[in-house]
Amino acid sequence: MKKSIIVSILLLSTSLFSMEHKNHNMQEMNHQNHEMNNTQNVNSDIPKDVKCPVCGMFVAKYANWAATIKTDKETFYFDGVKDMMKFYFEPTKYSKDSNTKDSSIFVTDYYTLEQIDAKNAFYVVGSNVMGPMGNELIPFKDENSAKEFSKDHMGKKILKFEEITLESLPKHH
Repeated sequence: MKKSIIVSILLLSTSLFSMEHKNHNMQEMNHQNHEMNNTQNVNSDIPKDVKCPVCGMFVAKYANWAATIKTDKETFYFDGVKDMMKFYFEPTKYSKDSNTKDSSIFVTDYYTLEQIDAKNAFYVVGSNVMGPMGNELIPFKDENSAKEFSKDHMGKKILKFEEITLESLPKHH
């Protein structure tokens, strides 16, 4: 009887270890795919020659990190959420068009690489994953994905769009 209980516990623990290892490998593959695909233009509407108005980098080169602000006058493209938020909070510092508060804002979900509404997204701050400009706000379409990513990549906190301030943006590159 004791032998069968011990064997059952060992089988169960091996199965659990295997499932956790598989889950970790899948998340690692997602992370590697995200990095490997940085040159693949998942946001095909980004003009190849457009530069981020904040840092001057070519946005299409970092399409998996792309964010956009669409005003009634034009569309601004960014190589990451951090630069987009700098623009959002201080638009006149980068452009004459200062009406960003009523604009449409989109970010790229880290796992799915789809464009999502920035105002409904969840952002992981302080993780060990770096974007094109270093420390980055990592966007997710749902809170569970943000929590899982934060746990796996040492995120410090998760913010909603309205909780982000200029002062809360990552400072280091």
